[in-house]
Amino acid sequence: MSAANSRRSFIGAAFTLLGLAASKAGQAAPIWKVIGNGGSGSFASTWSGAGNLLVARAYHVGCGSLSASLAIGGYGGANYLAGAERYDGSAWSSAGNLLLPRHAHSGCGSPSAALIHGGGNPDPLAASESYNGTTWSAAGNLIAARRSHAGSGTASAALAIAGQSRASLIAASESYNGTAWATAGNLALARYLHAACGTAQLALAIAGHNGSLLASTEQSNGNNWTAGGNLSVPRASPAAAGNTDAGLAFGGYNGQLLTSTEHYSRNVWSAGGNLGIARYLHTGSGSTSAALAFGGFGAGGYLISTEKYQ
Repeated sequence: MSAANSRRSFIGAAFTLLGLAASKAGQAAPIWKVIGNGGSGSFASTWSGAGNLLVARAYHVGCGSLSASLAIGGYGGANYLAGAERYDGSAWSSAGNLLLPRHAHSGCGSPSAALIHGGGNPDPLAASESYNGTTWSAAGNLIAARRSHAGSGTASAALAIAGQSRASLIAASESYNGTAWATAGNLALARYLHAACGTAQLALAIAGHNGSLLASTEQSNGNNWTAGGNLSVPRASPAAAGNTDAGLAFGGYNGQLLTSTEHYSRNVWSAGGNLGIARYLHTGSGSTSAALAFGGFGAGGYLISTEKYQ
């Protein structure tokens, strides 16, 4: 199979799984029913517009805070993307190119020190890259190549969580010490198209898919995974922000495009405010009270928009 056909096969399979056909930004698309949570919940924060990315993208990585974030790589409807963008609290600007274009990868860190790992181009990758605020350089390889996984932590202390190999789903997680990757325990449930938040020592894996849509979450103490509380709404390809004490999950897909947000505290999820634009295959950054959502795929195709939650 050619690289182009392999790319189309994987992208198409992911969109087919979720009930959508991949289309380019601006193309006509079916009208999808949008599902929110019916209100703003018990939290005061709300979503509002916060500027546009330079390049519409989905399957990308985000890291940082409400006022300083990175959008890294992804897929734009025709090609894997190498470009990264930096957000300064009001606008996006170029932040250098990855050594290897990729999508369905994961990562963590900040605009001055970031790490991305795995992904597809077109097959699952083991390669990692680190960012020093100016340029990208090669970092250590994952033990197991994977895509559609999740990540947490910093550029020097990170987790790569579950995902998908070429042949099967992965339950294993790996930890990074700034130089090399090591095994870090298995989730109880293999999953992909999930989200994560937290650190390398205290992480939360959220929802996703394993043949069925998942509402379950799992918590890591750096060595072992245990069950967390269930989301109110099962979802694949949500985005997340925060940590294991105060987490946030927003958007995604569960047969319908989702705008709903849920807050996590002490194993319990509660409703938050609705996104202005339903999206999935997007990413996010920040905290439960100050978060960003950017890019992804919506009813009209690939998204360029950013929303802030505060």
